[in-house]
Amino acid sequence: MARASLRFVWMLLAAAIAACPARAETYPERTIRMIVPFSAGGPIDLLGRPLADKLSTLLGQPVVVDNRPGANGIIGTVAVAKSEPDGYTMLMTTGSFTANAFTAANLPYDPLKDFAPITQIARSYGITFLVSPSFPAKSVAELVELAKKEPGKLSYAHAGIGNATHIAAELFQKAAGIKLLAVPYKGAGSFLSDIVSGQVNMGFTSTVAAVPYVRSGQLRALATTGTKRAPSLPEVPSFDELGYKKAVLVGYFGLWFPAGTAPERIERVHRAVAEALRTPEMQAVIDKSGIEAVGSGPEEFARFLAEDYAMNAELLPSIGVTPK
Repeated sequence: MARASLRFVWMLLAAAIAACPARAETYPERTIRMIVPFSAGGPIDLLGRPLADKLSTLLGQPVVVDNRPGANGIIGTVAVAKSEPDGYTMLMTTGSFTANAFTAANLPYDPLKDFAPITQIARSYGITFLVSPSFPAKSVAELVELAKKEPGKLSYAHAGIGNATHIAAELFQKAAGIKLLAVPYKGAGSFLSDIVSGQVNMGFTSTVAAVPYVRSGQLRALATTGTKRAPSLPEVPSFDELGYKKAVLVGYFGLWFPAGTAPERIERVHRAVAEALRTPEMQAVIDKSGIEAVGSGPEEFARFLAEDYAMNAELLPSIGVTPK
């Protein structure tokens, strides 16, 4: 009788355990921190903050943006690499993620081994080439003519060696046969106002950041680095159509967890991002910013990153970029 009672108790316990949801199914249970390794107000913020708000609703827990600028995104990226792989700290950044492997000596992380890709959120139609409305050149052809008359005098701003804003400018100089003066900043958000004021002559930034400045008349867009015109800037030609085919460069935005994060948690966030991108609110942000939503899965994003890594390994040395 006692043995039968004991067996009955174990059956009840087994049933209770089976009825409890798996731990992964309760994720997330607290605030998720989204580290953006660039200064506030830049292109990533304009996309990342609305996305974080939407994810907060879809995941049922706050998703907060934590800006950690410095060293072309390396400082904030290291913070994520060293965080616990528990699904509560993630990285949102740009193509500098892989490019830094070829621009920074002794990089304290491996972009392909130390992170778990979640999703490629969106890609751009190209990086936008901007000047102040008071700048004398009204077209790329006029700017090239001006630059050839005074090599190394005209200045351009960029958000760090190996950043897309730097690579785009280097590709353009090489394609156009000109020499510009590079002025580094911690992020695009901090140099756009200096282009407006004329402290630097020009710069490249994503359409996410460029569109508001162009629409308000604060900056003039001369070209984009895509293969086709950005829908949000239909009046602006692409470098490809202008004949500068070797100046074509397309940027992207992605999300990562530290390596070792549970696949279930990675997929949970991926599904939430994909759902967020389908909402009218995020579609409006995407359309206004002139970028294209992607929302790819972790495996597809991992393949993309491997290809991007290989591209940078070949491209950066060819334009004179070496680890420093």
